[in-house]
Amino acid sequence: MSSEKHDVKEAGKDVGKDVKETAKEVKAAAKDKASRAAKEAHGAVDKAQDEFKKQVNNAEGILKPYWDKFVEFVSNVASTTAGATQAAVSNVAYGTSKAASVVFHELQNPVVAVNAILGAASITTILNGYAHKKRFLKDKSDQDICLIVSGLSAFVAADAYVSYKNYKKFDKK
Repeated sequence: MSSEKHDVKEAGKDVGKDVKETAKEVKAAAKDKASRAAKEAHGAVDKAQDEFKKQVNNAEGILKPYWDKFVEFVSNVASTTAGATQAAVSNVAYGTSKAASVVFHELQNPVVAVNAILGAASITTILNGYAHKKRFLKDKSDQDICLIVSGLSAFVAADAYVSYKNYKKFDKK
């Protein structure tokens, strides 16, 4: 039995060696296949990258005229906007200058100057009174309010009549 044990032991060693050799061969074959697959994948990636670059270059060639038209359009819009803005500012400056000239000329007429002073003083007095919570017509009867409004209306009418009659006398045209 000892020889049978020895034979079995030897056979087990041989099988173990065969298994190790087979494992090494399988490992080497797997490593070789993996290396080939990696090289093929790397080649495929390089090929795809080259094809992609060609497509991008082709697309750039196709899109360049559209891009140039877009840039030209934006430049034209900016130029037109700048021109329109400059024209508008010029018109406003001209209008303001002309209005200032007319106002200055009219204020040389004493009738206009007095009316401007009276109007500014009246507006200032009314706004100042309301700002300080003073009510000019507080505790006045309806009859008093009607008399005050009538008196102010008569004053404005008299001022308009006197201004109309005297405006031409003092006009410096």
